Amino acid sequence: MTTSIKVNKGKAFLALAVALLFLIIGIIILKNYVDNKLPSIETSPPEGTYMTGIYGHSLDLTRDGGFIVSGYVKYQSREYRDHDLWVMKANKKGEMEWSKTFGGPSTDRAWAVKQMSDGEYLIAGETYSFGQDYQLLILKLDRSGDQSWYKLLGGDHIERGKGMHLTADGNALISGEAYSDSLKRPNFLLAKVTADGEVLFEKSFDHDLSGAANSVSELPNKDIVLLGNLQSEEDHSIDFGLLRLNEGGKIVSKKRFGSINSDEANAILALPDGAYLIAGTEYKDPTNKADVVVYKFNAADELEWKNYYGGLSADGGEKIIVTADGGYALVGYTQSFGAGFKDVYVIKLASTGQTEWTQTVGGNKTDWGYDLKQTPDHGFLISAGSKSTGQNATDIWIIKLDKNGLKEWDKVYCTP
Repeated sequence: MTTSIKVNKGKAFLALAVALLFLIIGIIILKNYVDNKLPSIETSPPEGTYMTGIYGHSLDLTRDGGFIVSGYVKYQSREYRDHDLWVMKANKKGEMEWSKTFGGPSTDRAWAVKQMSDGEYLIAGETYSFGQDYQLLILKLDRSGDQSWYKLLGGDHIERGKGMHLTADGNALISGEAYSDSLKRPNFLLAKVTADGEVLFEKSFDHDLSGAANSVSELPNKDIVLLGNLQSEEDHSIDFGLLRLNEGGKIVSKKRFGSINSDEANAILALPDGAYLIAGTEYKDPTNKADVVVYKFNAADELEWKNYYGGLSADGGEKIIVTADGGYALVGYTQSFGAGFKDVYVIKLASTGQTEWTQTVGGNKTDWGYDLKQTPDHGFLISAGSKSTGQNATDIWIIKLDKNGLKEWDKVYCTP
């Protein structure tokens, strides 16, 4: 009888220990889940506040044939102003499947989105809601738009995320700007993260002048190229700034170039042969207004060609891609052509940089292109901002062109 009681007590103790262990593990898992969740926001702004616009700066095609757009929504009233990070997923016809906002009581914006190899979505941007100043925000969403995890980089220093590139090893490079204690001006920022949220490295680079890296790409030899704007401390004019880094993050070469006026360095694109393209906005000469500009450098960092595109008024380039025929396509804006004050401007280029065709899309006000991707039918999908559509001060405008640049369909998204 005594032996039976001891055995039962031993079994009860073992069961209690196992239950306690599972409870502790459950608490740890729940804590990690909660810690990695971005604090929820009020989806309805304060009374008397109205939404003034939706901005969709980055576009990516998804494996199900649809697309995803990231950016931010803007709210405003007499005493209140806020930006919340915004993401929308749509099918191949442009029909919205879901729309999500994330953030807090201050400014939260997304500048880049990519679908990862696991099918989920990685977003890079900035937040002022959860620290003393701006921090680089990296957010992972599942296929339904729910949070998987998030990271804030920067701590006591200002950091912002601007561009993103998926590397050959399945990780993500994020470019942006960072301040430090020693230099009271922004520097080029580069971070590398895994699909699971591990930060492999986070570095800032001094380019001799104030600067922010707007775009990043990886060359076939694993070198990294960072492109951004450099601002002179004397006359505040802006030039193109280029950094080439090896795989370990050591600077290989620096470049500074541009016109005597302020230019905009917006996109860098690595090519399979080790060359790379740079696209943006530049002044061809002191008497003219800005033009779209594209530089091509070979694998040895030597300039192969440089071309301007546009007309007699101001024109600018935002994003450039490689097309299935070996050429390139670029999106931006034009004041030289089209129907309104500013229109979406699409340029199809041969591999030599010569224009094959151009297309303008717009209304009677201001419209401009943010991003573009080539679709499986060799057409083009464009994310644009529009003041001509009339719903808000600015609306998201998705435009589908065929392979010759003719419009097939378009959709306006005016509420989150």
